[in-house]
Order: sequence, then C-alpha cells, then structure tokens
Amino acid sequence: MEPLTIVILIISGLLIGTIAPMIGIGGGLLNVPLLIFVIGVSSSSDATLISSISVWFTSLSASINYYKKKRLDIRSGIIFAAVAIPGGILGGYIAQRVITNDEFVKMLFAFLIGFTAIFNLYRINRKQPTEKIEKEKTEIKPVDENDGFMTKLKRDVRKFKDSDGDIIEYEVKLGIGIVAIFIGGMIAGMLGVGGGIVYVPTLSGISGLPFHIAAATSSFMIFFVVTFVLITRFSLYNGDLLNIVSFGIPLAIGSVIGARIGSTKAKKIQSKTLKDLFWIVALIAAIRMGFGPVSALLG
Repeated sequence: MEPLTIVILIISGLLIGTIAPMIGIGGGLLNVPLLIFVIGVSSSSDATLISSISVWFTSLSASINYYKKKRLDIRSGIIFAAVAIPGGILGGYIAQRVITNDEFVKMLFAFLIGFTAIFNLYRINRKQPTEKIEKEKTEIKPVDENDGFMTKLKRDVRKFKDSDGDIIEYEVKLGIGIVAIFIGGMIAGMLGVGGGIVYVPTLSGISGLPFHIAAATSSFMIFFVVTFVLITRFSLYNGDLLNIVSFGIPLAIGSVIGARIGSTKAKKIQSKTLKDLFWIVALIAAIRMGFGPVSALLG
C-alpha cells in the first residue's frame, strides 16, 4: 500500500471517528463511500468488510469514553444488542454469500438511507410549538407493582447521574423497537455500517431515550453487533484477509482517536443540532453511494 493511502486513511478515520459517536453511528455511512470512491477498493463487499473493522474500533473507543462519563445506558444496550446480534449475523451471511452484485448493494444502501434521511430532516425541522422544540422530556408514569412481567419489561424507568452531576431520567419502551433493532443489525451486517442509522432513531424516537443517551447506547450496541458481524464475515471470506486488514487498521487508528474526541464533545452540542447532523451525514453518504449505479442505469 502507498504511504499516501495510509495517511489518507488515518486522517479520514480521525474525521469520521470524531463525528460518528456524536450521533451514535459506527462510521460506516462514510467509510464505505470513502473506500470505494477515494481509496479505490473495487469490491463493495471488501469495502464493507474493511469498514466493519474500523467501526469495531470506533464503537469500542466511544463506548469506553461514554462509560467513564456515565452517559451509557448499559442495561438497555444489552437488551437491544441481544436482538440486533442475530440480525447482524444474518446480514453478514447475506453480504458474503447471497448478494454478490456490487451495484445492488450500492443501490440498496443509497435508497434505504436516503429516503429515511429526507423524511427525518423534514420531521425535525418542520414548524412545531416552541415548548415541543425546547424540551425532549416527557412525563414518566410510575410503574404499578401489580403489573405483570411483560408490562414491567415494556416500561422500564431509568434514573442516574452522569459525570457532570446532571440527573437523567426517562422511561424505556420496548415493543416495536425490538423489531426495528433486529432490522438495524441486519443492515449492519449487509452494508458494513454499525447499524446506528436505525438504532439511534429507534432508541430516541420509539424507545424513549434522550438523544445524547441514545447516541452513546447505540455506540455500545454497535460494538457487540459488529463483533459478531466480523466473526461471521471472516469465517466466510475467501479472499486475501491480510489485504483487508492492511486497509482496515490505518482507518481504525484514526477513528479510535476521533471517537474519543467526539464522545467527549457530544454533550456540549444541542440535541436538535446533533439530529440534523446525523441525517445530513446519512443523506450525503446515500447520494454519493447511489450516484454511480443510477448513472450507469440511466446511461
């Protein structure tokens, strides 16, 4: 590998790694287009595998830092990760054995992520009553001790103090969130992304976690899911693994440093700003990924 390529990978990993944990993604949304269109990795399957290596290190670094700052909902993360992991294994198998058409993977990535990004940017920025914009907090109803096990499982109140001394309280709701998280895990395995593109909006929009906590918990989940994705994909890979690792390590070195910076700065940024950044990054990645296949289709 050329020295310039190594430098580009490290610098890119630093930038992507800084942004990713702020918004709860692993970085694959940006890693995959970078590897294909800038670095010149010819196979999208290889690009997603290299990306997964970097995502693993990014999510590990961010999770450790979020844990130290006491902004990580470990309990919710473990519950949802247990659902996402089977999805990740299935997605990894599909990417390695079922979907062999690179253009199809790119189109799937672009349309799925692009449509979701446009919808959420509209939803976040449409005019709403001032009080709804200023507060994310909702009234938390006490759990009745007479409720059955499933009711208590679906309604789980969290209350803790972070490293800055701020009290954080919210109610975690499961239900349909479990299904969405499974799908997120499958997307992670197929497309080389951490799955945060689904985890974060599910955790914050459906399951009730404040956005900052959702982003931190998503990073924690991504670490576990991508661990199983990598095990699955490495066991099925028939190519030159040394070449894959040689691309993945420089990208991971930069991302580990960036993840520490991003997870430290995340709390200082307003929730709405982080949400906008989340979906803008997703939209840019989708447009860039879909440009080639659409051009070829129209041409």
